[in-house]
Amino acid sequence: MFERSPHSLRRSQAAAPQKSRENGAHPFVAVAAAFGRALEHRGDACVESHYVFGGRHARLRVIGHELARELVRPLAHLRAVTNGTPIALSIDLWDGNETGEPVPRPHGAGGGWTSWPAGDGFFYASADGRFVCYDTESAVTWLDRRTARIVGWRSAGEWLSVHERTRPVPFILPLWLQDHGLQLVHAGLVSRDGPGVLFGGNNGAGKSTCSLLCLCAGLEFLSDDHVALQELRDGTFVGHSIYASTRLEPDHLPRFPLLAPHGIPSNNPMESKSLVQLAELFPERMRRSSTVGALVLPRIVSGTEARLSPVSRGEALRTLAPSSLLMLPFMPPRHGFDKLVRLVEQVPSYRLEMGSDLDAIPARVSELLESIGAPA
Repeated sequence: MFERSPHSLRRSQAAAPQKSRENGAHPFVAVAAAFGRALEHRGDACVESHYVFGGRHARLRVIGHELARELVRPLAHLRAVTNGTPIALSIDLWDGNETGEPVPRPHGAGGGWTSWPAGDGFFYASADGRFVCYDTESAVTWLDRRTARIVGWRSAGEWLSVHERTRPVPFILPLWLQDHGLQLVHAGLVSRDGPGVLFGGNNGAGKSTCSLLCLCAGLEFLSDDHVALQELRDGTFVGHSIYASTRLEPDHLPRFPLLAPHGIPSNNPMESKSLVQLAELFPERMRRSSTVGALVLPRIVSGTEARLSPVSRGEALRTLAPSSLLMLPFMPPRHGFDKLVRLVEQVPSYRLEMGSDLDAIPARVSELLESIGAPA
């Protein structure tokens, strides 16, 4: 069941959605109708694929060949077959440039909607929390939380932002995951045929570096930045992969000789990071889910040695919680905090001091995995 929108957060002065001028329809209905017209006129350009997000089956339909190609790349490791499994989520997107179908834009004011600035645009929620929308200059995406349907427009597949080529359907897909007990946390996750190590910390702490070094050294990879965290009834925590992609600054790429030749420069002159589609390079090392056996907090230090040392639950929580709880700007900061408290109480936490000998990091992580029960 969807939750009510959190009205305790700051309201924005941005315009909120109202009924579309198109036959007075609800804005979600108007956008869904626009997708239907695009499908009717350009059904030949519709690409359908299926995925598993946190154990739940999702169908993705994209009208536009270039848009479809870019959106599915970071999701390739979650690809599923259509075997009659009930669909828990429908995602319908169309390319405005290829189909010629425009999008009904949110407009007007009032109507009980709440709005927040988010990323490059605004996030809107209806008064009852059922309908949400993420609106930017080049993308509009709606979610009906009751029917579990996402409908959206992208201006053009060839102009898709590097952010969405890395993590498709931002804000909206993580909200659907959250509705199903899968909390988005700002962390990396690697494993080896058993429990995994969750890397937590703020931007620049070293989560991506540790995760990618472990991947290149042969460990299984789930994420370097976004993990869907699930708490099971027995108190065990499971981390689910969402995206098999990463973005690296040009001066960081040389640290990863296996990745450097495959960096895709951004199509935005203001964005310096290069995109790497990891599932295409290491399909055999991609993993969908892993139990969390330990929490590791990287920290860049002087010296050469990479060292692990235990840290308190309080320090672990103070490191992991702030950036994780702010990943969805429309959720109250308290939302999900208790789950993170239980996580640090359940699994041991360590500080990883990252020296200049980066090759030693996967060795330390492998030793930790062995100690928490992963086979050698």
